[in-house]
Amino acid sequence: MLPFSKPPYVKASRSTIVNSYILEAIGLAADSVFGVVVDDKVAFEQIHPSHSIALLPVTDNVVIDYSDALFYADCFAYEHEIPVLPLPKRRRIPISFLIDKQGLKIDQNTYFHALSMALESVNAMRLGPLAYVEFRHDNSRYLSHPDEPALCLNYQRKYSITMQEIHLYSMALRQIDPFSEFLCLYRVIESASQSNGVDWIQQNLPRVESAKFGMLAAGGENYKSRRKINLFTVLKRFAVSHLRKLRKSMSYSDIAKRIYHVNRCGIAHGRKIRWVDFAVDFNEVYLDSFILRILARLAIEDKL
Repeated sequence: MLPFSKPPYVKASRSTIVNSYILEAIGLAADSVFGVVVDDKVAFEQIHPSHSIALLPVTDNVVIDYSDALFYADCFAYEHEIPVLPLPKRRRIPISFLIDKQGLKIDQNTYFHALSMALESVNAMRLGPLAYVEFRHDNSRYLSHPDEPALCLNYQRKYSITMQEIHLYSMALRQIDPFSEFLCLYRVIESASQSNGVDWIQQNLPRVESAKFGMLAAGGENYKSRRKINLFTVLKRFAVSHLRKLRKSMSYSDIAKRIYHVNRCGIAHGRKIRWVDFAVDFNEVYLDSFILRILARLAIEDKL
């Protein structure tokens, strides 16, 4: 699956392009990524009319391996707050069905296709039915100057120092329920702070209300207004509202301890657990996740 035509600044042969990788950017607006070169070696070209992004080597001398594709997927996920899957090129390792009477096995291509469909449902639960985010960088210049890239991003220079934290954040975006999402987000803070995170959270909770992460335009087929929504503003609004309610009866220190001892440990360990019962425990973890998401992004931005 390739774009209908490659941009003129991509000099790689078709055989090189065919053997490259594809990112499944679940929840990305169609036909929004074009005219983009990353790290001076790969062009991002969205495949019409899907959310898939082809990684096109700019020349035949460029070698893109799976670790590169995974890194680009993590960076794109972090910037756009959506799950992004790098589809594996090599599909030699089959995965066995658990209940199998015919000796059949599912290949990695089929597995990732099914996973992509599942994440579409997750995205619909998070953002709303048929909701999407737009490509957050201005690449409109390409429409009038298609002979050259409109945008040159340097993910390696910008994100290499936070590669581990970006990957953990990307993992959080792939989770199907708030409990596993919460745990992945907490691991971002543990990694960035090189601690259990309690003191760091206590010190940084006051920053939640003033946090700014730029513009990430979002919309949907069912959204009637033409005014663009900043998804980061929406996430922050949920976090601030919940934090203010907690502050009525708890100090920042108590909130940090609750996030760690009650939620993080209650999810990760098997002693005093948090119950996935769609009642009190579930709702508290769900709401605390908004605060933790803002904190996780702050931890990454600070390290950057």
